[in-house]
Formats: sequence, structure tokens, C-alpha cells
Amino acid sequence: LAAEAGDGGGDGGGDGGDAQHVVAVQGEVAASVEEARRKMAMQAEGLGALVDGVEALCVRAERAAEVFSKALADNDFRGLPHVDSPQALLKSLVASKK
Repeated sequence: LAAEAGDGGGDGGGDGGDAQHVVAVQGEVAASVEEARRKMAMQAEGLGALVDGVEALCVRAERAAEVFSKALADNDFRGLPHVDSPQALLKSLVASKK
């Protein structure tokens, strides 16, 4: 672009057509840059929303895992009453020795 703008048509007496061409090209570049900025801003906004959604999903998954692990532990140890009560464990051990 600089070579075209500085050339002046080769005869040194350009009629301004080259200057108009440079201005038109600069306007196209500015429009392209603005469009790229707009697209990048939209992508950044979309990625931000995606991250927020993933964080919320992780929180829900952690809560669900907590509930399921508690329910699993409650059901797994239901047949072992001494797990939560050392007194019940001692009674069952003493009873088994008799």
C-alpha cells in the first residue's frame, strides 16, 4: 500500500486517484478490524457464558455426588449396626464370646 501511495502513477503528477485508493483501502482495513473485534467480543462473551455454565454444572455434580455417597454409605452399613456405635460393637463381641 505504501508503494502504491508513494508511486503517484510514475509521472509525479498524480491526479489524486491513488490517494483515494489508499483512503478506500484504509477504510476497508478499519471496517475489517472492527468486524474482527466484534466477532472476538462475541466469542469471548460466549466462552464466558460457557465457563459459567460449566461451573454451575460442577456445583450440581458435587452436590449430587454428596447425596449419593451419603445414601450409599447409609445402605452399605445398614447391616452393620456397630459401625456407628462402639457400644453396640462391644455388646456384639461379648455376646459372640459366650
